[in-house]
Amino acid sequence: MQLNNAFTFYAQTMPGLEQITWREIQRATPNARVVGFRQYRQQNGLVIFENRDDPSPLLRLRTPEDVFYLADHAGKIAGGRAALQWLSQRMAKARYFDVGLQFHRRVRQRRHRGRTRFRVVARIQGKGHSYRRADIKRAVEKGVLNRYNQKWSSAEDAADLEIWATLLEREFLCGIRLSDRTMRHRSYKTVHKPASLRPSVAAAMVLLSEPEQDDLFVDPMCGAGTILAERALVGPYRGIVGGDLIGSAVATGRANLGLLPGDIEVRQWNAESLPLDDLSVDKVVVNLPFGKRLGSHRNNRSLYRQVFAEISRVLRSGGRLVALTGERRLVSQVLAAEASLVLGETWNLSLLGTPASIYVVDKQGIG
Repeated sequence: MQLNNAFTFYAQTMPGLEQITWREIQRATPNARVVGFRQYRQQNGLVIFENRDDPSPLLRLRTPEDVFYLADHAGKIAGGRAALQWLSQRMAKARYFDVGLQFHRRVRQRRHRGRTRFRVVARIQGKGHSYRRADIKRAVEKGVLNRYNQKWSSAEDAADLEIWATLLEREFLCGIRLSDRTMRHRSYKTVHKPASLRPSVAAAMVLLSEPEQDDLFVDPMCGAGTILAERALVGPYRGIVGGDLIGSAVATGRANLGLLPGDIEVRQWNAESLPLDDLSVDKVVVNLPFGKRLGSHRNNRSLYRQVFAEISRVLRSGGRLVALTGERRLVSQVLAAEASLVLGETWNLSLLGTPASIYVVDKQGIG
């Protein structure tokens, strides 16, 4: 990859969701062009792309956790400590760094008064380096301070902007963070629940359901209501209904969804016996229990069979199921027993180091 112009950005998401995020980027900015994909350990996926349009829509994306301007890139740097001096010199002269600051001011709609305070976040992946993250951090700080003749100051708290220095084996990426914490931590999540789904993953699942304005959308195991909230914020719908077996989860879901637009219904129910009419639902999106923090593999064997049977019953012909789970073998077995549910795409991802998959399943048959 070569950084050939001043219009290169990257979105950071959960590893495995890169292609889904790219779909969303294309819808938000149709003229964008993908440059490449990267992964940082099992923590983040990176979607690198060019975009010559207004970058403001990038901050309204829902599947990434952060969006950056790519201020500098080097395809291969040395592993020895001499690379640190080289890195400082490079940051002091990075060709597009000031362009990134202009984008930062534009999308954040703020100007830095007085001395600019910046924070460097450094990350290293791979072996063979004779330096640590702290060394990378100091080298980048030194280069930025020299660039602005010591008129800037480094800070860990209350920084005006963040500079992320990521070393992937020998490849170096320097990003100016355009997004803030609200992209990752949604404002609607006022009440939290253990094992709650990350909003960016919920948003990816909703995107895969192909939302339509006449959808009756259901999450039969809604927990804190994250999937329901992400669907409500995408656009118009006919109805959104969720439920959970546990009363405290229902209360949490209602609290989180209370200020969102539209009529969102959260009920207490058993997902193995849904109080919904046959062939009445357009989309089902669900985060199934992994059998680790919640439930067990032994219990999941019977639970999954009954829940998938209920989803098949209530889902109309042509409707869609999007399901997330770590029980890959079990899902294969259950789908084999449900002839009307046809597996389309499978997306493998890592959730904080835990392997999982998103299954996109369409309902066939008469109805």
